[in-house]
Amino acid sequence: MPAPPRPILQAAVRWLDVLRKSDHKLARTLFVTAERYADLTPTQYDVGYIWLKTVGLLDDLDSPMPIADRVFDAAILHSDALWLTDADTLIQAPEELPADVYAVAEALEIEDSSAFQRVHQVWGKVDLEERKRVGDAGEFALIDLLSDAAAAHEIDHVALRADGFGYDIAYRRCGEARNFEVKATTRRTRTVLYLSRHEYRTMMNDPNWHLVVIRLDDDLEPIKIGRVPQDWISSNVPVDTSAHGRWESCRMTVPEDVLVPGIPVEIERPNGTAGRLLSGW
Repeated sequence: MPAPPRPILQAAVRWLDVLRKSDHKLARTLFVTAERYADLTPTQYDVGYIWLKTVGLLDDLDSPMPIADRVFDAAILHSDALWLTDADTLIQAPEELPADVYAVAEALEIEDSSAFQRVHQVWGKVDLEERKRVGDAGEFALIDLLSDAAAAHEIDHVALRADGFGYDIAYRRCGEARNFEVKATTRRTRTVLYLSRHEYRTMMNDPNWHLVVIRLDDDLEPIKIGRVPQDWISSNVPVDTSAHGRWESCRMTVPEDVLVPGIPVEIERPNGTAGRLLSGW
């Protein structure tokens, strides 16, 4: 849903302020009878209350966060804005804020610099949750594909036990050993992944380590699988320039022509969906 217009946002702020010390009935009576609240209509107050309930802001009336910030974050988070998932790259400065953000910030009397910071905080929350959702789906998808494509194998989803292995899935079959670090994405036009220093060091010391990229559709079903060559990774990770600082995690954008289709496993049943994806057909 689009971000609410100015009157609804202002009504929402007033609701959150008054409800800290009153109940719904008394608050609404105040809004429709007190002269200082007469600049908004009863209908606008009602719509503001419904919006607060819809976005969950009524569930934590005692939050220490400033009311205007809470309303701003909710308005952006629940606006279904197409730019939000790429806010980290699309919005590099306050003057690059989209028009809908400017409108919300103005209605809530939030300065552009603060709105810029809050947009990136909202993006960070969305990005973290989405990465986990898609990442988990990608790991389970690879396990299912490996199970369907070969027999007499051993698959260990080590990421379910701990995150210290430096990879997510250990695959063993007839003396063949592969350790897969899985990065999943639903993007169609670019592949963005995050690599930790521990994963990178594991790659440098483990000849069986492979970085697998799984592209999923909107239903989180696998539609394409490839791997990122280790030499490309080594050439594109950050470089420490001082003993006083070091990188611990990096974001990498992998060009499509860098991805190698399929993954390095022997496929017994190449004619099914699993075999075609894993072999890069």
